[in-house]
Amino acid sequence: MRRILVTAAVLTAGFGLAPATASADVSAAAATCNSVKKISLGNNYIRQPVNTNGAGRNCQLSYGDSGSAVTALQQALKLCNYKANIAADGDFGEQTLKALIYAQEKRGVDNDGIYGPITRGVLGWPAYNGNGFTGSCAKDV
Repeated sequence: MRRILVTAAVLTAGFGLAPATASADVSAAAATCNSVKKISLGNNYIRQPVNTNGAGRNCQLSYGDSGSAVTALQQALKLCNYKANIAADGDFGEQTLKALIYAQEKRGVDNDGIYGPITRGVLGWPAYNGNGFTGSCAKDV
């Protein structure tokens, strides 16, 4: 009888921890990038995905997302990361996914196909000035 009570107490305690852990994981999820930020590099600048609701550049993009943040990622993949043959159309579809996974593999980070802070840090970013793309790429600042 004592063994049954101890087992029941351990199981109850274990089950009590599961919801707290699950909610912590959910609240730690990154916000979706929903805009673009110009980051100054002297006379030039780079354009990176950003979340305007408080997460800043610590945001993520994944398959199915769309908008200017996706376009900035596509331009980076196309111009500065292995010349990915993709359209910069603002839709994160199959071609963007494949190009991102390839770039992640080549840069030595987790090739999960999700753009986030780690991927941002290893990608090259097109440098722009008043005349457009300068032909050079910069690292994250």
